[in-house]
Amino acid sequence: MSHELWATSDPASADAKASEGTTGQTTLYAPGSVPAEKIRFVTILADYQGGWLHLRQRGCTGWECPGGKVEPGETLLEAAERELREETGATRFTLRQTHEYDFGGSFGAQFRASIAELGAEREGKMEALRVFPALPDELAHPQIYPALFAACKELQP
Repeated sequence: MSHELWATSDPASADAKASEGTTGQTTLYAPGSVPAEKIRFVTILADYQGGWLHLRQRGCTGWECPGGKVEPGETLLEAAERELREETGATRFTLRQTHEYDFGGSFGAQFRASIAELGAEREGKMEALRVFPALPDELAHPQIYPALFAACKELQP
């Protein structure tokens, strides 16, 4: 059973947006294994109030973990902190990198967070934020999230 933290519209009325068409296998690496300049994005598995925090972007029907692109000049940790704050409104949290990964030639860094407090400020592109007991059934990126979730859900942030 999940519980809604906030939402700006009914998910049933959202326009369907297909998941990325990428197919392939996710390969996990220890932090520091992939040259930093190859890593283009961060993904954060975040626990909050006994469950896993997922969000839905405006116009999408699938749930996703917080994360996004690494901005020029940012470290991976800075990018993860920024994305977590922007997308969830997290104000107090612990965060650490758990993995790096390759999915079809795209490299990312996986982080694990434990959120103690959420504020009200979030990016306008976010439509809903929800706590799930496990991975939701309707994922925005079902080709990659299950592998990342399995790899780091038991790790401490």
